[in-house]
Amino acid sequence: MCHRIAGIPYSLVLHGPLVDCGPDQPVKWQGADFVFIITETLLAQVAKIMPQMMDRVRVVPMGVNIDHFAPPDTPRITGTGPFTWFCCARLNQVEGHNILIQAAMILRRDRPDLAFRVRIAGEDEQRSSGYHRDLDRLIAQQDPVALVELLGPVTQKGIRAELQAADGIILVSRHEPLGVAYMEAMACELPVIRTDAGGVRELVTEGQDGLLVAPDEPQALADAMARLMQDPASCRRMGEAARQRVLNDFSARRSADALTQMLKEP
Repeated sequence: MCHRIAGIPYSLVLHGPLVDCGPDQPVKWQGADFVFIITETLLAQVAKIMPQMMDRVRVVPMGVNIDHFAPPDTPRITGTGPFTWFCCARLNQVEGHNILIQAAMILRRDRPDLAFRVRIAGEDEQRSSGYHRDLDRLIAQQDPVALVELLGPVTQKGIRAELQAADGIILVSRHEPLGVAYMEAMACELPVIRTDAGGVRELVTEGQDGLLVAPDEPQALADAMARLMQDPASCRRMGEAARQRVLNDFSARRSADALTQMLKEP
């Protein structure tokens, strides 16, 4: 409306599926000077609906602060204690926390020789009275030795501390356009286990900087967890490759440079 009334220019950034962004998208987009879309997967969706916008669209991934999210000063020594898995995602059914809890129980049953724990940061939209409560019940039913811990809401400083203390990160959402949480973990030199959904393959390369599993398959997730837990060398190699991937392609500086360039264009 400001553009229509006063001629103030505007741009857009698309972070997720168009269906999540409300109606009349062509009307909202038509006056934009340019649009950033975070993945090729989302670009393909937009191209079908608004082909007339393609000359103003650029794929520019989100970025993270690679100085703030970095490996710990003291290198991790995997294999000397319980392997710590960290998960950071809002507590919502779409994020698949129940699958992670089930996978942890499978792993405890099938591989009692592998010591581990799972720490989950995040809260539900009802301030712990919604899905959080459902997960509490699931843990109480299946996890008598408290392998899985729900941390609730955690500050950015707390997230950084968790990432630097963890040995690996797991994110098991049923759909994800790309995911800042992965980038932050990878920047901290952590190997990633991730469900193969949405635009994840544009960030995680199977076997190189992480492992990909199908959504809603706790057995496959448990197998992937065991694979990394019993192979410290692979954890280190994937963690190093993960940070390099973020340095090369997902630094916040890249996003800032792209925005600067577009603002300078006539």
